[in-house]
Amino acid sequence: MAAKRDMTDEYRVETVDYDSVHISEANEALRSVIADTLPIFRLANTALLVILFVALGIDVTLLVTHVIQPSDRLVNSSVVLALIAATAAEISAIIVAALAKFR
Repeated sequence: MAAKRDMTDEYRVETVDYDSVHISEANEALRSVIADTLPIFRLANTALLVILFVALGIDVTLLVTHVIQPSDRLVNSSVVLALIAATAAEISAIIVAALAKFR
């Protein structure tokens, strides 16, 4: 039984699937790129959300004190839609760049 195991192990060593090794290396490189990019992405989006909430606070303060009218708001639907579109474009650019590099 032990001799059979040695033969099986020897057989596994002799037949190396080079395609899977290549995929594994590309997979590791892709993970490295994402690991480097993700903190920057998170920091940029966190900073954007902080700025948005500060602008929203100023907006509400100006509305409550009647300095501006509701039509003059800083944060309106077009600002929110632009932020959603920018985030989608940012994620798409990261995905396309990663796929282009490792395809």
